[in-house]
Order: sequence, then C-alpha cells, then structure tokens
Amino acid sequence: ARGMWLWRCATQEQIESFSTGAKPPNMKTMVSAVAMTGAFEGEHLAEVYAAHWKFMSAYVHTGAQQISRWSNGEMIEPNYSAEEIHQVVHFSEMLSVFAGIAAAILAKQNEIARAIAEHALGAHEK
Repeated sequence: ARGMWLWRCATQEQIESFSTGAKPPNMKTMVSAVAMTGAFEGEHLAEVYAAHWKFMSAYVHTGAQQISRWSNGEMIEPNYSAEEIHQVVHFSEMLSVFAGIAAAILAKQNEIARAIAEHALGAHEK
C-alpha cells in the first residue's frame, strides 16, 4: 500500500520527506488516496483493507486473535486450524498478486499485469 501511495499519490515533497525518514500518512489515508486514483489495484486494495486490515493488525500487534491462536486452554502453543492456515496462505497469495500486478504496471508491462491477473483468477476458480 505504501509503495502504491508513493507511486500514484505522493507529492514530490512527500516522496523526499519519506526518503529522509519522515513518517508517511497512516494506512487508511494512503489506501483511500490510492483508491481515489481509479487504478485497478487501488480499488482492490481498498476492498482488502476494509475487509481484513483490523483483523490482520490484531495478529501482528498481539491482539485477541493472535493470543487466542497461541493458547489451547492447557498450554501456550500454536493453535491454528487447517482452515485458518489456508486463509492466511490465500491472503498472502492475494497480496503477492497485487504486488506483481503493480510492479508490472510500473514497468509499463500491461500484458504481464493482465497475465498475472488472469492466472490468479484462473487459479482461484479451481
């Protein structure tokens, strides 16, 4: 999201400021700005953010979701169901597809971007 914001939305002043260590806007602001560009990856990024950000942040920042997945009532150990593992792998795959599409578009390789999207959609339908 940050890379897309820098590429699609940030002013030259914001880019220079970020390059010298300044903090970029918060994630919600960056995602909203990218979504407003009308770019393919922006509208999908906004959907992913709305559906998953709060939940995934709880994993990263030791929220209730993470704590509950490390306790089975008797011991502190990984406590993930096969479905939860599948969801995390699918989510990671989806983010990788977005990154690949964005990199191809940035390199002006629209055919490659389209091929990545079509491949991902085909794999998802199986």
